[in-house]
Amino acid sequence: MVETQHVNGSIEMVVNGYVTEPAVLPGIGEDTVVLIAGGSGAIGSHCAAALSKMGARVAITGRSPDRVNACVPSVSYRGEVMGLVADVSNSGQVDSAVQSVADAWGRIDGLVNLAAIGDSGRHLQDVEDSEIAAVLNTNLVGAMYLARACSRVMKQRSKGSIVNVSSIGGHRVTPHRITYGPAKAGLEHLSRQLAVDLGGYGIRVNTMSPGQTPSNLRRFNEPPGQPPISSDVDDNPTPTKRIPLSRRGNFEDYVGAVLFLISDLASYVTGVNIWVDGGASVVR
Repeated sequence: MVETQHVNGSIEMVVNGYVTEPAVLPGIGEDTVVLIAGGSGAIGSHCAAALSKMGARVAITGRSPDRVNACVPSVSYRGEVMGLVADVSNSGQVDSAVQSVADAWGRIDGLVNLAAIGDSGRHLQDVEDSEIAAVLNTNLVGAMYLARACSRVMKQRSKGSIVNVSSIGGHRVTPHRITYGPAKAGLEHLSRQLAVDLGGYGIRVNTMSPGQTPSNLRRFNEPPGQPPISSDVDDNPTPTKRIPLSRRGNFEDYVGAVLFLISDLASYVTGVNIWVDGGASVVR
C-alpha cells in the first residue's frame, strides 16, 4: 500500500514506494555510484529503481542481453542507469564490467551482490558435477570476484559498502537443497571475512537475508532469458503460519535494508547479517 506523507510541510514522501524528494538517506545522492550484480532480476530491479529515484547512478548486470536492455529503461528515474551483460562466475567478465563502471563514472561507492541461480532439488546421490559447479560458482565464487574487483576501485576513495544478499536457506535446511543452501551459508561467512580484510580501507561488508519470497531464480541448467517477475509459491516450504507477520515477502520489502546498508546511516555497521523475513528466522 502506498500513501503520501508530508514532512515539515514541504518534503513529500511516498511510503513503501521508496520515492523521496529530495533524497533523505545520507551518502546516497547524485554522486553515488552503485553496481548491482543481478540487477535485472526481481529484487535487483526494485533496488535499482529506488536508487535511481534518489539520484544515484546505477549499473545493473545480468546474463541475458534482452533482459538487461529491457530492464534499464524500466528502472531509470533521476539517476542514470547503465546495463552490462556479465556472467559473474567468469572473473574476466566481472573485471570487464567493473572497469566499465569505473571508466564511465570514475568511482564505485556500493556493490550489491544479488546474482544467483537455483538448484535442482535433487538428492545428493543424483546431483551432477555441472550443478555443483554452476551454483557454487555463481552464488558464492562470483561474489568473491565482484568484491575483489569493486574493492580495488573503492580503495581509491577509502570508502565503500558491499551488500551480499543471502537467503533464509543459508540457515534453515530444506531437504535436497544440497548446493543452494551451502552456497548462501558460505556467502554469509564470506561477508564476515571481507569485513575484516577490507575494513582497514574504509570498506564495509554486510549481508541481507531475505525470507520466503516468490522467486524468479533460474535453475542451474536453464539458459539466460526473461523469466517472469514472480512465480507460483504453492510449493514454498515455509507456511505463512510460521511467519510472525503472516505473509511471505514481496520484492520491495528488501529495498529498505539494502538502501540502509549502502547509506552513511550504516557508516559504523560491518560484518553483520540483517534478516528481512517477517520474523520467520526466530520461529523454531
